[in-house]
Amino acid sequence: MKNIIKRLFLYLLILSSLIVNAGPGDPCPLATLVNDLSTSSPEFKVLIKEPNVFDAWLVLNTESPAIRTNIEELKLVSNNLDNIANAGGYLKWKPQNGTEVWNSIQKIKNKFPTEPLPDDGTFWGIAESENGLIKVLSNKGNTFNDVDFVITTNGKLKIGKKHHFLGNAQDVEAAGTIKVINGKLKKISNASGHYFPSIEETMKFPDIFRKLGINTKGASLEILYLDDLGNTKTQTKFITD
Repeated sequence: MKNIIKRLFLYLLILSSLIVNAGPGDPCPLATLVNDLSTSSPEFKVLIKEPNVFDAWLVLNTESPAIRTNIEELKLVSNNLDNIANAGGYLKWKPQNGTEVWNSIQKIKNKFPTEPLPDDGTFWGIAESENGLIKVLSNKGNTFNDVDFVITTNGKLKIGKKHHFLGNAQDVEAAGTIKVINGKLKKISNASGHYFPSIEETMKFPDIFRKLGINTKGASLEILYLDDLGNTKTQTKFITD
């Protein structure tokens, strides 16, 4: 009987937290949690009952929803809730945590992996972030107009020219071009002939950039795709978080 009362009390606390954390116009966290419980691993269903893990889920659901059910990330966040709060949020704390292991969100295959790497490919450097902005890249600054980028499967934002060269013909998490003004991300595009990310893959780009500590709010997301006749079409969305 005591266990039943304890479990009921825990569920009531969870429900109240979900209601409090629902912002105007946001998807209901309760509906999101119900969906996660029905689609995630048995380990997630056990862990989410722990108060610290549930708080970690709330943090990830707000700041990096694509990885909110990742077991390793939930454990990491649940053990660092105070540090995250002191840092001003998960996205500000994450780049400071040197022991963090990158948890891959997706892998986009190179469509022409056997082609030789181009002689005119150039590597400008690996971009890092600070306070949501992209830091200055050696002699390239931090203002770029539609420069090529790839994000590797171990979480490195590589900037330069020629995706095939930057990605070394390997799988990547994201590829395309970005526009950056004084470190502020203004546009992300999936324009890449060798990787040509799908619409579904491109929709995950904002989460991946945020996972790198880069503020995406207000930036545009340009999605190139092929219609039924094989014509290249473009749609643009604005990132609201």
